[in-house]
Amino acid sequence: TASDADAILTLCAENEQFYRYHPPLATKESVLEDLSALPPGKSAADKHSLGFFDGVHIGHGELLKMAVRRASERVCRSAAFTFDRSPREFVTGKSVPLLTTPAERAEIIRSQYGVQEVFVEPFDRNMMTMPWEDFIAELLIRKYHAVHLVAGHDYRFGHKNEGDVEKLKAYCTAHGLGCDIIP
Repeated sequence: TASDADAILTLCAENEQFYRYHPPLATKESVLEDLSALPPGKSAADKHSLGFFDGVHIGHGELLKMAVRRASERVCRSAAFTFDRSPREFVTGKSVPLLTTPAERAEIIRSQYGVQEVFVEPFDRNMMTMPWEDFIAELLIRKYHAVHLVAGHDYRFGHKNEGDVEKLKAYCTAHGLGCDIIP
């Protein structure tokens, strides 16, 4: 299972192709409109931050600021990725009181940290049982085109929390991805 620990996922396409994730209701016209609104010289790719971010505390802020910094360095859009609920709630079946709703978290992340977009993914059985390698390869790289990952020192991910920052760093090194671990 993914933990409530936080990580930053920064993404950037290697060329000018449009890799930006759009919700299912996006139309070709809305995608083209978004592309035309980009400033000259900006890539259409995104940088993503990954974490649960309930309450969006100072530690979250450091991760989000690093994602924004990396996005700026690579001339990409910054974005945050979060779950719709606490993974702990799904795993235990017990309600977990939250400080913020997904919409409130998104607004805080945008307004206080300058992250351009926030995406909410359902935490469900598929997410809970996803092997850590697939979490990186299929979700972060294939779906979101990650080229740089930033994680907190205690970040755990994948089925049974088998993924950790040491595995994350090793995977990134082996596959030519950038990686920052925030203490």
